[in-house]
Amino acid sequence: MSDDNVRFLMEVIQKFVFLKEHLRSSQTIETDESMRAFQKLDAARIEIKQYFPVGFNFDRELEKV
Repeated sequence: MSDDNVRFLMEVIQKFVFLKEHLRSSQTIETDESMRAFQKLDAARIEIKQYFPVGFNFDRELEKV
């Protein structure tokens, strides 16, 4: 194998490694954002429940819909 071929193969391998690392970090960021959105949703549910009457049955009302 010539030196040019070896250099080319090394460049290709480095690009794939970089791409793989980039994809992995992007997935981590998406997971973090999803977790924050879920936490906001839970906080909103707790806050919203305070506006309903004391004996309000959420499950029964959802079944009606």
